[in-house]
Amino acid sequence: MFSTTPSLCFTLLFALVSIAAAGQGSPSNQTHTTFVYNKFNVTSSLILFQSASIQSEVVRLTNDSKWVIGRLLYSSPLEIKKNNTLSSFSTTFVMAMVPPIRAEGTGHGIAFIMTPTASLMEAYSADYLGLFNDTSNGQDYNHIFAVEFDTSQTVGFQDPSANHVGVDLNSLESSYTHDAGYWDGQKFVNVTLKSGRKIQAWIDYDHVQDQINVSMTLAGMFKPEKPLISHKNMNLSAILQDRVYVGFSSATGNFFAEHYILAWSFTTNGTAPDLDISNLPNLMRRKNL
Repeated sequence: MFSTTPSLCFTLLFALVSIAAAGQGSPSNQTHTTFVYNKFNVTSSLILFQSASIQSEVVRLTNDSKWVIGRLLYSSPLEIKKNNTLSSFSTTFVMAMVPPIRAEGTGHGIAFIMTPTASLMEAYSADYLGLFNDTSNGQDYNHIFAVEFDTSQTVGFQDPSANHVGVDLNSLESSYTHDAGYWDGQKFVNVTLKSGRKIQAWIDYDHVQDQINVSMTLAGMFKPEKPLISHKNMNLSAILQDRVYVGFSSATGNFFAEHYILAWSFTTNGTAPDLDISNLPNLMRRKNL
């Protein structure tokens, strides 16, 4: 007769639990993608559009020019949905928005984007953040998900302030917004996006709950326990197509600012890898031109 030892039973039980846990984490037959950029020194895995460039191992999305768009994308489209089931995803990044000294105004901010095409599709600069134009904004055919870190209040887009975070579904009229900042227990701490300081953000999507969580704080601090924005039943699967490009878009208008991405990680069906921010460069403000 076959007999089992306690150690063998434990091993079998551990294996079964591990398999079950793995099955809960992601839709079946879906690919897993993870990448980390603690600094940017190669362009082979990246696509840089228009004013975007790599400067001193960081990505500068916009420079000291007015009315420009800068976009950074991971070069390969990611399989984010299969058999009409969307994958969970998670990303974290460090950004900075550096206006010129004694500026009367500034640029318009940075958006994390998921888009079906690498093309700009005739997008406008300024308030449109290089995402849409006055015809495409709000149209279902865009299939674009974005989280905007907006430094301009556009009344036509129902922006709550000139310093806010918004979740955008095919439109710059954000579905959910909150003033920029973070929760420290029950206290809300405002963070000025265009201060030139390094800011870390986290965007996490859970496909089971169809829930998006957006958090931010000053770089070097722990991720806040309470998200800045948290919403379930997003119906995000209806927005995104099977394959998407992920990255960032930024724009300037009548005034400029330098918009930077200093570090970035992304993963599907897991938690974005931690970033090493110990050696990120300090960014200097330019004199106004």
